[in-house]
Amino acid sequence: MEKFTVLVATIAVYGIYFYAGYDYIRAIKRESSPAVGTWGLFSVGTLLSVLSVFKATEISVVSNVLNVGDFLMCIAILGFIFSKNPKMSFDRFDAIFFSLAGAIVLFWILSKDAIWANYFSQALITLGYWPTIKKARKERKRNEPYKSWILFLVSAIVALYPAWMNGNTLSLIYSIRSIIIIPIMLLVFHKYSKTAPAS
Repeated sequence: MEKFTVLVATIAVYGIYFYAGYDYIRAIKRESSPAVGTWGLFSVGTLLSVLSVFKATEISVVSNVLNVGDFLMCIAILGFIFSKNPKMSFDRFDAIFFSLAGAIVLFWILSKDAIWANYFSQALITLGYWPTIKKARKERKRNEPYKSWILFLVSAIVALYPAWMNGNTLSLIYSIRSIIIIPIMLLVFHKYSKTAPAS
């Protein structure tokens, strides 16, 4: 029964992610204007996180459901953004971010410590929210769809169960970090929202 409920929760997380990603892309098609930098940075950060958690624990798309789902969704969204606007400019923050990503890889190679590499990559993912916050402050409007972010939050909450039942501490930390950060982002969107182009 336990394995069945874990499987159901895992399928639910991937299902919610699939729909959230679809909803996000649909919002991009309409009027929302996401920060390209955020999704590029997220893609790099989540890739590092997935690789390091697989090395530190096990290659499991069940116990690491949120991390794997994050990576797949970030790649899909970034790909769609590029198909809509293939130009991507890099600023100083992006350069710092990618330099830190390189430093994490170097640390991992030299130390062979996948656990700390995962901690660092999760910190890097958290930094990746900055371009979206900066864009919201600059444009003074909601440039992200609330519905998609709420679904991301729901999936993070549901993902706690497979991580907990499989005893995957790194995946638990990943989920908890998302549960803390996403409401903060929703508050940022609300604070800087003067118009509401994205539903």
